[in-house]
Amino acid sequence: MITLRGERRKMKEWLKLSGSSVFPALFEHYGETYLWKCSIVGQLSFYKASSPGVPIAWFETSKRRVIEGVPNISRPYLALQPDALLIQDITIVSFLVLEQKSRMMTKSGQIISGSAGFGLGTLSDF
Repeated sequence: MITLRGERRKMKEWLKLSGSSVFPALFEHYGETYLWKCSIVGQLSFYKASSPGVPIAWFETSKRRVIEGVPNISRPYLALQPDALLIQDITIVSFLVLEQKSRMMTKSGQIISGSAGFGLGTLSDF
């Protein structure tokens, strides 16, 4: 269950997933439909359904690089454009729910295949 604008709803009634996969996932908020999609390279992006080619938010995973011989690790972050900032609470909540579901599905798949380790999967595993 989740409470949005004082209204309790079942999670699956609010955040609609795509069959057996987490992505794409969509929800409605104040009459607008929003969509989370994961690209082929694992980039998670958030769109207004009315503008599916223009992301209003996206998740950048941490990256390990060596720059001029020095190891550098960038931290993960969720970038929000002005349209996502207008609904930042619901944007962040939906991202966190999907990240958790994604990790659970990845972990479940690892257990079934016998390759489960101690670390959790991330969106970049898709």
